Amino acid sequence: MVLRNVFEILLVIFVCIALNACSTLGTQGKPTPIPATKSASQSEKKEIKPLNIFKPGPPVTQESQEIEEADSANVRKEESLVSSLLGKAENALKSRQWLRTQRVLEQALRVEPINPSIFLMYGDLYQEMGAPDKAQSMYKRALYLAKGDQGIQRKAVNKLSAYNE
Repeated sequence: MVLRNVFEILLVIFVCIALNACSTLGTQGKPTPIPATKSASQSEKKEIKPLNIFKPGPPVTQESQEIEEADSANVRKEESLVSSLLGKAENALKSRQWLRTQRVLEQALRVEPINPSIFLMYGDLYQEMGAPDKAQSMYKRALYLAKGDQGIQRKAVNKLSAYNE
């Protein structure tokens, strides 16, 4: 073990020496002079024009519309896939197949990692498994992610209130 550490230290020292030698290669120890430039008073003064950051964007083309439609179609597919996976996870949870539930929820997270419904289901899974601390953590995460969805917020608050009683 000590021999290995000594070898690693020697290797690091060798690499440092080699890098130092490469950095001075061709300069023969002398720094490269920086060419002199004209001072601001000697050179022509250039007028600086302000940037117009509020230029109108490029016109909407049929191609950009098609791209936007494809993106929204992909979002709908992802939502549909997540809904399907949540249904499978719920069925697995009801039949107490916890490992299958976890695997399906992991797939759903890969598709949509900030979906609060997935974290609600994870909370239910941990509650069923007898891990109330983890369940509470998942319910809190679902509540945090469900900023605009009052239905999920209500569910998460109801599940969290059971711990405070």
